[in-house]
Amino acid sequence: MNILINVEKITKKLHLHLLQASITMCSAFILLVLLDINYGFFRQMPLRSASGMGKMAGSVALFVGCAACMYYVLREAYLRSRRNNITFHTEVENSIKRGIQIFRHIHPFCGVLVFLLVLGHAYILWYVVGKTAPRAIYSGFLALLSLGLVTGMGSYIIFNARYLPMRKYHRMATGILLAFVILHLTIS
Repeated sequence: MNILINVEKITKKLHLHLLQASITMCSAFILLVLLDINYGFFRQMPLRSASGMGKMAGSVALFVGCAACMYYVLREAYLRSRRNNITFHTEVENSIKRGIQIFRHIHPFCGVLVFLLVLGHAYILWYVVGKTAPRAIYSGFLALLSLGLVTGMGSYIIFNARYLPMRKYHRMATGILLAFVILHLTIS
């Protein structure tokens, strides 16, 4: 229980610096890509290692994306249990509420990180390694476009929190994104 309280305090402090952290992560990613384009660090690696690194970036993006979605999953499960008059022990309910708050605070970080990891995945596998499986590229491109839409909507929600209908569209676009991700994973 004490651990959840400490984690919630840490994530609450991190949430206040969302814009600076997002700009720092995006700048570092852009700098890394520009350095690689100019000096070819990734092209000097064996193709198998570069391919493995690109696939690992995709796998980490899936994991972080699941962490981003956990906010909505836990929140919806908790709200439905409240509507159905399911009661929990006080300590369990407090733990659930803290867990929801923790995922709420890290949700925007995870969204930005997923976007950058997917861009890195695409950059390494397409530009560096030169994968040419057309169906995997097309399905990945559709997933990337829908991820860009979800990330853009999420950014808009953060800066215009009063526009509540955008949250609904953000969740709907996430459903479309999940469909394209599943398609990409089955094809690849």
